Amino acid sequence: MKFKNRKIIYLNLMNLIFDIFYKFLIKRNTQLWNIINETIEKSESTGCSYVDYYLLYSDIRKHRPKEVLECGGGITTVIIAYALLENEREGYLGRVTSMESKELYFKSTKNLIPDRLTKYVDLVLSPIIEDHFSIFRGVRYKQIPADRPYDFIYVDGPEYVAPSDNTISFNFDYLYIVMNSRS
Repeated sequence: MKFKNRKIIYLNLMNLIFDIFYKFLIKRNTQLWNIINETIEKSESTGCSYVDYYLLYSDIRKHRPKEVLECGGGITTVIIAYALLENEREGYLGRVTSMESKELYFKSTKNLIPDRLTKYVDLVLSPIIEDHFSIFRGVRYKQIPADRPYDFIYVDGPEYVAPSDNTISFNFDYLYIVMNSRS
């Protein structure tokens, strides 16, 4: 029992250290820091950690995707859109298609996006469906725009509960995009 408690304390301490370090990195970009905190204040979501925010922002900046698919919107939608704005300043155009299955979260995400970032975001409200590949069954958004060559996918939804029998499943969106990709 003592070992288990020490392990939990150690993991919590490591998470705290990571959070402090990544907050420090984000604060070096004042505009990014401000937009994250403004969005967190407006959001009803718990969101992700600063580690996630920084790594997502950095990946979008580094890879300069033209088409981003985000499965599950929120604070991360704003971070992706802001990174796309910065990419555009360097000549790289991009758009994020942010999927949501629940109208409450769809509206919440829509309200989080500052006016200057709306041109980078296409919010899509879509029901979820079950899909399968071989012996695997998963849950995905039904209406993912198929005419876009996604070169970056960020998965944070939908819920992984199969509508037919309420069993825990997995997110099938990534497999669906890869299986239907033209490249």
